[in-house]
Amino acid sequence: MARALVAEPSLPITAALRKFLESARHEVVVAHSVAEAAEAIGADKAPDVVFASVSGTFDGEALCDRLKAARPLCPVVLIYAPEEDRPEERAGNCGAETSMAVFE
Repeated sequence: MARALVAEPSLPITAALRKFLESARHEVVVAHSVAEAAEAIGADKAPDVVFASVSGTFDGEALCDRLKAARPLCPVVLIYAPEEDRPEERAGNCGAETSMAVFE
């Protein structure tokens, strides 16, 4: 079982990702702020995979940079709004493995 961090301020998106990941038997930790996410990344039980939002004031790209500096092999999926410009390129620039678009 992998430990997944969902770093996302939106409750509906968090709930959907949690349900999906738990159905795949992953342990899920949720952070609704960048500060909570940074704390979870530095915890003794650090996540095995991170899903991080890039929306409004939630800077998942900066969080990814920080995580990759400390744990370069931890996979990161960045979550963008569908209207975001060049999400795959932006995700790659900060070291994320991929990106996904979600509708709220």
